[in-house]
Amino acid sequence: MSASLNAQTLEERMTDEACGCFKQIDPSLAKNVIFEKFIDECFVRIIEQFEPELVKIKDTIQGESDYQKGVEFGKTIGLRTQSLMIHRCDPFFYFIENLKKEMFQTADIDKEKLNIAEKSKQLAVTSSEDILFDRAMSYYKIKQFKLARRDLGRILKSDRYNVKGLLLRGFVYDQTGKYKKAISDYQECKRLTGKPEIVFFIAIAERKGKM
Repeated sequence: MSASLNAQTLEERMTDEACGCFKQIDPSLAKNVIFEKFIDECFVRIIEQFEPELVKIKDTIQGESDYQKGVEFGKTIGLRTQSLMIHRCDPFFYFIENLKKEMFQTADIDKEKLNIAEKSKQLAVTSSEDILFDRAMSYYKIKQFKLARRDLGRILKSDRYNVKGLLLRGFVYDQTGKYKKAISDYQECKRLTGKPEIVFFIAIAERKGKM
């Protein structure tokens, strides 16, 4: 069996263990507490359980110190596992989706509308990608996705490599069911930044696109 197949099998086993651990967490707890317990308890258990098999992955991690390597190792394992959980662990996927919904529920609509009005006045006299992005974020928070996408389109027309604009437009596409476009923007963000955490957003859009 190839090394890549061995690694994938390991990731699947770790994911299934993480899913089982996640299911044992009291669902009545606050969502931030649930997520903290998942990270602090489940991942510690998984790393201990699979430590002999994880040595090969750990040896590939780059870092200037053992501490830095350890941090990057934990981050890498966490992202791989959580991204695969999106596809393989229904309770975890719906938990993440509910977390995203709560952002809209807790948005201060009046505050965001005031910000939109203020940024609109500023944009009437000056052109600024930062001001456009700020207004687009407010539109996003109050679910005015079409207007958010319009502002983000203006940003990306003048700067196609604007990472913040690409990422937020990916979120907008995700919320409006345009999952292929969301994945395209996320992949471009990952290419431009090299940030591995973006694979998590890609996994979410991929799963939702198959539903």
